[in-house]
Amino acid sequence: MHHQYLCAINLANFKLMYMKKSFLIFFVLFFLFGFASLQAQILVTLPDTTGVVGNTINVPVKLFGANSNSNQPVLGIDLNISYLPANLVYSGVTNFYSETPQSQWNINNLSGLLKTVWIEPSYVNALEIPDGTVLFEIVFTYLGGTSPLQFTKHDFINQYLENIESVATDGSVGSGSKTLNLRVFLEGLYAGGMTMNKAQDDMGDHFPETVADQITVELHNETDYATIEHTAADVDLNTDGTVSISIPSSFSGMYYITIKHRNSIETVSGTAVEFSGSTITYDFSTAASQAFGDNQKDFGDGAFGLFVGDANQDGIIDGDDLVYMDPDLTIGNIGYLPSDLNGDGLIDGDDLVKGDLNFINGVSAVTL
Repeated sequence: MHHQYLCAINLANFKLMYMKKSFLIFFVLFFLFGFASLQAQILVTLPDTTGVVGNTINVPVKLFGANSNSNQPVLGIDLNISYLPANLVYSGVTNFYSETPQSQWNINNLSGLLKTVWIEPSYVNALEIPDGTVLFEIVFTYLGGTSPLQFTKHDFINQYLENIESVATDGSVGSGSKTLNLRVFLEGLYAGGMTMNKAQDDMGDHFPETVADQITVELHNETDYATIEHTAADVDLNTDGTVSISIPSSFSGMYYITIKHRNSIETVSGTAVEFSGSTITYDFSTAASQAFGDNQKDFGDGAFGLFVGDANQDGIIDGDDLVYMDPDLTIGNIGYLPSDLNGDGLIDGDDLVKGDLNFINGVSAVTL
């Protein structure tokens, strides 16, 4: 009986020792692997952003995972960022995080590669940096197109001079364009049946394929029409009246759309048009009221379009246009010319007939 009692005690002690040992092993494994897995990686990011050609753009470099919660303060940062010089011209680095001022950074820009290094001045006091902190902003002049922004190096060290695991999110700079679709008919080229003739010169069709002629499209400020926010010149206008152009995505407000053509009256959209979406559509051809002041020609077949006859582009069709056209009329000039009101490549009496009523009525541009 006594022997059985001792065996029971020894078995209980063995179980207790085994449980303690197992717990110790578990604790060590957790410390080595589990705790490490709780340590968040450092994340450094570049955004996808848009620019306007010719303007400067600031690209922020943000940091995450080096704050007090992550227990990963940093003693040193080494970042290399590549870009395309054909699309971006490097201008400098600005707006440094206050705890890592510009004086503590070594910045070196090569052709298409920006090298940046920061080391804490004391070489001892690692820095905790709040999540989402902008370390600095890179300043570029945007030339157009799309340039990737890529981290080719993203190294971080802690107070023990050990590498900290990190990941990076690359970015880009581009136009971020949206599409503006229009439908516009020109009285001078209108052939009926919702189609236009192709403008001619002395050799035949002046433009290739389905292009009837070219126009200029302007976006005007909603509250101050005199302010032109954007201009697209030499825009192809197809024989079916359709136009499709790219507009920088930065234009997201309300704008009046103005159409200009080499011998037609400047015509403005009936209302300001919203540009909030990725695709904007406006049809001038469905009603006179699609133009500001109902200022369009009724073709009598359900379509409307821009009045022809403003050869000198002064905003009114009158005797001054006839004076402008007179030298071409006198010699019967040929070619792609503003005096060619009907677009057949020959300046003659048919052009006077084409714009006759407009000359008589003194049609003029109606703007805000």
